[in-house]
Amino acid sequence: MKNIKKNIPLTENSNKLFGYANLFSEFETLYNNENLPKILIFTGEKGTGKFSFIFHFINFILSKKTISPYNKENFTIQTDNEVFKKIKLNIEQNFNYLGCEKPNEISVDNVRELKLKLSKIPFNNFPRFTVIDDVELINASSANALLKLIE
Repeated sequence: MKNIKKNIPLTENSNKLFGYANLFSEFETLYNNENLPKILIFTGEKGTGKFSFIFHFINFILSKKTISPYNKENFTIQTDNEVFKKIKLNIEQNFNYLGCEKPNEISVDNVRELKLKLSKIPFNNFPRFTVIDDVELINASSANALLKLIE
């Protein structure tokens, strides 16, 4: 099976989140009250921190019971954070990333691989997250396959 993750946009500055404290707190409340929607759509100008925000929130959830959990006080992913390392190595079972920006456009096969991966039960009880970045650039065939998966 091919690897469905493509070019996760993590940089050296990815461990610090800026300007999203209020939204982060709202998402945390929704999550803790089990009211966080199963599907979220973020839209806006490229480069405004949408991916950074959701990546930090996912790290916050997935690293709660690890040795180096997310530092919510400073909105920082610690350098020895297990989840961050696993995502960078593409081995985190609860995180999927599909990037649509050329040259790595999402194919129908990528959507099928995602469907297969989501059909398997994770080894832990943490929620699974799938991030589809630049989805507005997806081709029609892949969009149809993705819509069927979401249904």
